[in-house]
Amino acid sequence: MKKKTVNTIIVADNFFQAAVYNFKKGNFYQQAFANAFVDPAQKETSSKIIKSACQEKKIDFRNNFLVLIPRSHVTIKSFELPSTSANEIKQMVNFQLQSSLPYRLENLIIQNLMYPSSKEGYLRVKTVVVQKELIENLIEIFKLAAIKVSRIDLSSVVLINRFKMVYKKESFFKETSLLIDIEGEGIDFVFIKNGQILLSRGVSLNKDNFKEDFLREIKKSLSLFSHKFQDKLLLIFLWGRRPDLNNLADLISGHTDLEIQVKEDENLLKSLAYSTYEGKEKINLLPGLVREKQRRFLKRKNFIRIILFIAVIVIFLITGLFFDFKEKQKQLNDINYQIEQIESDAVEIQQKKLIIESALMNQAQTLQSLEILGELYSITAPGIFFNSFSLTPAESAIIKGQAEELDKILEFVSKLESSSLFENVELKYTSKRRLKKKEIIDFEIAFFISSP
Repeated sequence: MKKKTVNTIIVADNFFQAAVYNFKKGNFYQQAFANAFVDPAQKETSSKIIKSACQEKKIDFRNNFLVLIPRSHVTIKSFELPSTSANEIKQMVNFQLQSSLPYRLENLIIQNLMYPSSKEGYLRVKTVVVQKELIENLIEIFKLAAIKVSRIDLSSVVLINRFKMVYKKESFFKETSLLIDIEGEGIDFVFIKNGQILLSRGVSLNKDNFKEDFLREIKKSLSLFSHKFQDKLLLIFLWGRRPDLNNLADLISGHTDLEIQVKEDENLLKSLAYSTYEGKEKINLLPGLVREKQRRFLKRKNFIRIILFIAVIVIFLITGLFFDFKEKQKQLNDINYQIEQIESDAVEIQQKKLIIESALMNQAQTLQSLEILGELYSITAPGIFFNSFSLTPAESAIIKGQAEELDKILEFVSKLESSSLFENVELKYTSKRRLKKKEIIDFEIAFFISSP
């Protein structure tokens, strides 16, 4: 996510500039600007001047600062190396630097910018070299001024990044152009083709003879470019934070036939603010130990943020569960209260229910007995007499009686079996005996009442 506020600062040979930019609707707008003359060799004095000037313009020291050093403070070497491995390229570059620079490698800060090459298995490398002592002196000045630095960038790199953002869709973008940026007495000359740096120079001029020296350095830059490259130069872009940019453009026009475009709203500090965009080419000239310390601090800070975020979520969930528990407890209490209110009525209703169920059961049993007797009456033929009829709680029945003929008894048993009210009909016994002048047959029949 894009930062809403960005602090940028330049410290050069004899001046410093600082600015605060606010991000709105895809663009950075300057909110505050401070500048003053300093002597970086006088660390304590410079830090007091910087701090006082920033406080006067109400620049917030709580935000980290992006720092820019001029192109004139660094050495840039170009190589085309037969490797695509970053480690191998680092070793090759260090070997080249040992033989071409009058400094020990441990006293230098080295950054390699790698680009595709037309040769297979090769990479083009631009190596940025700066003396470690210069960077350490700047860091000490910022520390004394209570300024927190997150990155130290290079002027020509942020200029090319901003140039690509402004002109990438223009027809001349793929052609060769010269971007000149002027900040105080410091000047950057950046030759650009298709969004890449062909050649860059940085100089610091004397303000007393600024125009004469400026014109001399332009001619020197154009001569150096034509000596090294065959490209035809089409345009010159003049940027910077000077009130006389248009006069300087007229000065250039009087000595060259190149078209010149002036943009007074573009400068180094603004370009540095736009370098916070993801995907832009970045370097960081802070010493390795400082960058590692920052990396660990950022990692720890992000870890703490994650822990706090998780803690907030847990607290939120616990709070939600607590209130949900309280609400359900309240609902349960209300239900218990309602149960207590109707409990006495419920007991009485239950007792009445039992009485009604008992009455219905007795009534059902009575109705069933009547139904059984009615069925027996309908199927009992003349000549059969019952002595007794018993019905047990187990829904079994026994009929004892007499008949004059055995066939009538058997016919009666058959009718019992055919009835839907009776099942498992069994003729227990038959016994003949004489009564006066007649023979009669005693019998006993058992059966079960069918379930409804």
